[in-house]
Amino acid sequence: MNKLLTFLLVIGISFSACTSSENGKVFVNANGYTFQGDSLISFSTLVVKDGKVAQIGDADVAQSATGEVIDLEGKTVLPGLIDAHAHVMGLGFQELNINIAGIETLEATLDSIKAYAEANPELEWIQGRGWNQTLWPENEFPTAADLDEVVPDRPVFLTRVDGHAAWTNTKAMEMANISMDTPDPQGGKIIRDNRGEATGVFIDAADNYIAEIIPDPTDEERRLAFEQALAKMASEGLTSVHDAGIPAQTWELYKNVADQGEMITRIYAMIGGTGNDFDELSKNGPINSYANDRLALRSVKISADGALGSRGAAMKEPYSDDPGNRGLLFYDQEELNDMVDKSISNGYQTNIHAIGDRANDVVLNAFEQAIE
Repeated sequence: MNKLLTFLLVIGISFSACTSSENGKVFVNANGYTFQGDSLISFSTLVVKDGKVAQIGDADVAQSATGEVIDLEGKTVLPGLIDAHAHVMGLGFQELNINIAGIETLEATLDSIKAYAEANPELEWIQGRGWNQTLWPENEFPTAADLDEVVPDRPVFLTRVDGHAAWTNTKAMEMANISMDTPDPQGGKIIRDNRGEATGVFIDAADNYIAEIIPDPTDEERRLAFEQALAKMASEGLTSVHDAGIPAQTWELYKNVADQGEMITRIYAMIGGTGNDFDELSKNGPINSYANDRLALRSVKISADGALGSRGAAMKEPYSDDPGNRGLLFYDQEELNDMVDKSISNGYQTNIHAIGDRANDVVLNAFEQAIE
């Protein structure tokens, strides 16, 4: 599979290299598959002109086509893959920071964090993503005390694999002035012990207590993260992604890269929410196509609740392993109605994250009132 996906990257670059001043490229001896209507068809020849597929077929097409001939030597060719729900900058920073996804024990996770911290003594904050307590034998949330054993001297902020919870150490909580009196924000929850002390895990909106004190990345760091994300997506055969929720600053970065002709993956971006970023980005209405169709900005992403693994999905009944907890609604019905109305009335496709059945009820009500 890796060989196939790497090959997709090579083909994608070859496509984008074709210009109107060239006759094009003729790829022969391909093990190609694509769809026509509902039928899967195969081909051995693929003709590319002006950066687009002009024709597919067999040896007869190869004989009649003009352009540079490239022998694929039996390699497999598929249509470019499209990810319908991605977080591009999150992927980029995950490539720059520590990635602890898929580690099956708490002990091994802590070992990785310790090794990363020791290898990067210059970092002011240790940041990363990917922990998942459901993979660990104890199947329990980790604690700040766990992190204190491996990184006691610098703040640590590690988001869960689903992005809906954060695990911090004591240093980070002290810097954020977290105490027994710190309230749970709307749409968020601080996990506490029997004495009411914060344990180090912050669910959904509560992680903003810590996130807001982390220094913003520099423009150079953002650009590097984006470059890392583009390279990673291309290596997996992704030619287009739907970026689920971006701020105005990220859109400007995307435009800058596209203007320089360096956007190797198409991005269909969603504005994150209907607040200040929406007000700024929607001044001239939806952008259906930018930079030769490399970018689009005609959609909005709203989150109605959290996720199941972090016990934040808003449920009608309590979690079976967490009695009394029915998850978190980020907005009440009236607030969500207003957000959906604002997005739709300005001409934007409206996408809403809703995992729990209670959240889905609220979302369906919001769409129903918008239609009416």
